[in-house]
Amino acid sequence: MNHTFTFFKEDKKITSCVLKFEVTDDDIDPNGAPFTFDIVAGDTEGMFQANKEGNLCIVGDLNRQVTSNYDLVVRVFDNGTPAMYSDVEVKIEVIEESTYSPEVSNLEISISSYLDKFPGGVIGILHAIDGDKFDTLTYEVVSSNRNLFDIDKKDGRILAFEGLDSGDYHINVSVTDGKYTSYGTANVQVFTITEEMIENSITIQFQGMKSEDFVKMYKKDFVRVLKREFNVNPSNVEVISIQKSQNPSESNRSKRDTESQNLDVLFAVNKGEEYIPRDRLKRKVTKLLPELESTMSIKVLKVFSDICEKDMCEGGQCVGLIEFDQNSLVPVMMDGGSFVSAKHSYTYECECPNGYVGKKSADRFICVNVM
Repeated sequence: MNHTFTFFKEDKKITSCVLKFEVTDDDIDPNGAPFTFDIVAGDTEGMFQANKEGNLCIVGDLNRQVTSNYDLVVRVFDNGTPAMYSDVEVKIEVIEESTYSPEVSNLEISISSYLDKFPGGVIGILHAIDGDKFDTLTYEVVSSNRNLFDIDKKDGRILAFEGLDSGDYHINVSVTDGKYTSYGTANVQVFTITEEMIENSITIQFQGMKSEDFVKMYKKDFVRVLKREFNVNPSNVEVISIQKSQNPSESNRSKRDTESQNLDVLFAVNKGEEYIPRDRLKRKVTKLLPELESTMSIKVLKVFSDICEKDMCEGGQCVGLIEFDQNSLVPVMMDGGSFVSAKHSYTYECECPNGYVGKKSADRFICVNVM
C-alpha cells in the first residue's frame, strides 16, 4: 500500500478537488483503463469523494475542531473481469483557515543599461511574508506595464524584458495566500551608460568587500565624500558597475581567499555640463583615500583608470579599455533593493606609429615594422 500526506484548510470550498491520483497498469486493453475509484475507509463523515477522473474532492464542510486528521484508504479498480484493485492510504491534516494577510516589502531597483541596450533578465526579488504557517503565496504583476516586466509566481523574482528603455518605472504586484490579497511596489530607475561616461570613469578597489555590503552599508558614505569634494549633487556621482575584482593573478585563489573577495566599483562624476576628466578624477580620488577609508572604515587597495603598465606596449602607446558584456547582467540583491549593471572587464590595445603593428609576445605587445 502506498502512502501520501497532505494539508487541507478549513475554508476549502465544497467540491474543491485538491489531489489527483496517478495510476499505472501493466495490463493491456481492455483490462487496464478506464479506472474507477472509491474511498473504502477513513471517511465516516462523508467529507471526501474520489471521482472517475482520479481526483480527491471535498464534499463537506471541514472543521478541525471536530476532526483534524483523516486516514483515508482509496481503492482503484481496473477494467478487467474480474476487476483487480490496489489501495493507497491518504493522510490528511485539516489546518486553520488563513487569518493573516501577506505583508509585502516594497523594492527599489537601480539599473545601469549599457548604451541603452538592456539584454533582459532578473533585476530583483520582491519579498513577502505571511503569518499563517501553511500558506503558499502567489505573486502577479497587476500594473499596465506587464509587457515590460514579469514576476515569478512562486518566489517573487522580478524579470525585465529585453529592450527596456532608460527612465522611471513603477511595478505594482499583488501577493495572495488564496484568501487575502496584499499589494507592493517595485520602483525601477534605468539610466544609460554612455561612451562619455565610460571614457571618464575610474575604478576604486576595496579590500574584502561584498557587492551587497557596498550597496547596503557603504555606498551612501562613498557618495557623500565625493559629492562634498567635487561640490555636486549625490546623483552626479554615478556608480556604473559593481563586481568582484578579477585580477589575472587571482585565478588560482584558495577557497579562503575567495570568501574575502575584493570589490571593484566603476564610477564617474558629472559636473552638470560635462564629466570630470578621468586623469583629474583619479588624482583627486587618490588624495581622498585617507578620508574615504576613515569614513567607510574599509581598506582601499588601489584606484585605477586602466590596466596599462610599463613595457606592456614596446615601441608604442598602451591604451586601456573597458569592455561591457551586453548579454550579461550582474544583479546585486539585498532586502529592499537591488543594483543591476552589465558585466565589465578591463583590457588594452597597443597604438603603434605609422608603418608598425602590434604583435603579441608573451604578456605584452611589440610594435613591429611592416614596411
